[in-house]
Amino acid sequence: MSYIFSLLSTAVLVGIVQNLVFSGGLGASEALRMSVKPKLLLEFSVFISLFSVVLSVSCFFLDTIPEFNELNLYYHYISYIGILIVLYIISVLIALIFKASKSLISRLAVAAFNTLVLAVPMINRLSGFTVYEAVGSGLGAGAAFGFAVLLMNISAKRIKENDDIPEAFKGSPALFIYAALISLGLYALSGRALLI
Repeated sequence: MSYIFSLLSTAVLVGIVQNLVFSGGLGASEALRMSVKPKLLLEFSVFISLFSVVLSVSCFFLDTIPEFNELNLYYHYISYIGILIVLYIISVLIALIFKASKSLISRLAVAAFNTLVLAVPMINRLSGFTVYEAVGSGLGAGAAFGFAVLLMNISAKRIKENDDIPEAFKGSPALFIYAALISLGLYALSGRALLI
């Protein structure tokens, strides 16, 4: 029972408190793009969760090797990226075997190399998560992405209806400001100081 609690509590921690979605790069840009047309949100969130879970568990077991564990942190990160590349290649090969469409394969690429997926095993290592917590953080990553995109979808509709927003800020600029404010608000829930 404690394993299930550990998994679920870590999923909630990553999904809501840490809010890794707005870490920048491909994660934030894909969230903004999908917030306008969220019809593939569930599929994309599942891809992010799958890549995050498999990568997190793989990296956890790699970190249990004593010789590897003593290496510099940068070697860990490079190894994590290498594992992710291998996971992506395997997923593309599986997709090709099942004759998946080119659009599905391109969505796999965007999900696999999302900054959110890359951040999860690094955070797991720095936090000293167990394998169950690593699985929970991987699941929480996909849930966090979905949650953030749904929030941004709601805001995109409100921004479009709001006549008080200056013309220069309508659309993407207002959405970026909204995403930044939501990110700061959720970060404040973690109780950590913002380092500048």
